[in-house]
Amino acid sequence: MNEPQAQPATPDDEIPFAQEVISSGYANQEQIDQCQEVQRLLHQAGKPYPALSELLQRKEILTAHQCESILHRMNDEQAAVESPPPEDKRSAESGVTLGGYRLLKRISKGAMGTVYKAKQVSMDRIVALKVLSRRLSKDQNFVKRFLNEARATARLNHPNIIQGIDVGTEGNHHYFIMEYVDGQTIQKLLRRGGAMDEKRALNILTQITKALQHADKLHMVHRDIKPDNIMLTRKGAAKLCDLGLAKQLSNPNANQTEEGRSIGTPNYISPEQARGDLSIDIRTDIYSLGITLYHMLTGTVPFEGSPAVVMTKHINEELPPAAQRNPDLTESTCLVLDRMTKKNREERYQTPSELLVDLEALLSGKAPPGVQAPPTDSSTDKLSTDSTRTRRRTRSLTSRRIRKRFRR
Repeated sequence: MNEPQAQPATPDDEIPFAQEVISSGYANQEQIDQCQEVQRLLHQAGKPYPALSELLQRKEILTAHQCESILHRMNDEQAAVESPPPEDKRSAESGVTLGGYRLLKRISKGAMGTVYKAKQVSMDRIVALKVLSRRLSKDQNFVKRFLNEARATARLNHPNIIQGIDVGTEGNHHYFIMEYVDGQTIQKLLRRGGAMDEKRALNILTQITKALQHADKLHMVHRDIKPDNIMLTRKGAAKLCDLGLAKQLSNPNANQTEEGRSIGTPNYISPEQARGDLSIDIRTDIYSLGITLYHMLTGTVPFEGSPAVVMTKHINEELPPAAQRNPDLTESTCLVLDRMTKKNREERYQTPSELLVDLEALLSGKAPPGVQAPPTDSSTDKLSTDSTRTRRRTRSLTSRRIRKRFRR
């Protein structure tokens, strides 16, 4: 059983969180009302009561990862109710130390905590220091994910993966030390400038594919590939970060996920992750990387809607052709993108190494050997029609499975 989160002053204090859960499509008003009624009854009786997020997780309405995603979208003042002393900007500027690291400058702040530019005093080097917020430090789900990110990062040593350095606890503060990257995320670049130049996008994707190739050799799956988890340095080096959901395939008892529970970010999630399949592998990352490429090339994600709607579309619907949104794309790049994002993982690239061959071919101006332009004869049209009919026969069942998880 998870340790309870910090108890809000009154159940009404969590109304903003409740509204965000509903607007995200994870729960309806009736489900929220039932949880809040439990809180109010305990509150009126003068007894301690769990946070709304914990009740929703107990009732299997919300997963820990979905809870975190909601908190990330909320305003900092609403999400990070309590912050540890080092998160105060003035404290950072005055040279406060935490575990042998002197805080120099706050880089970013979110619902999970705060990231600082810091100096490791013993080694006289600049690092990035991530502090888990006090509020989430009381929830063992978040502490476990925080430590999982640190340990997964430490196992990987590759120029295209953020390097993990140290992890520790001082007082009530959990912190994680990693390589400092002077740059910004792909998500920020897309938000600011829209679709990327095709060659630049392929160059970034090739680097991240090399990172996945390294992870695959160590039997590790990231499970949350997206533009927000790819950093780009000022020199153009791409680095994969945030391994909080990484899964070690060689250890069946590690990072277990309950069957039928979705883990990942809906806009970039693979069909098998959206269904909550347990037997996922590196091909799920290849799909998410493909959706990331789609976003980079078109400036938009393929599907819009609530998380439940988007995940259902990833399972059942073909992606809108990228060339329709960006007519300047080459046919070869579109073919590689199409194979990366096949619904059936057996039809995707099977390994990052296989994908890397085609990406390097594209960058060198050669035809990618792993794909070919579809023939245009009538027999192909018939096969395409038959395939579409087969997909339609299975669509109703999978749609009902997804909808059932998101309504009560």
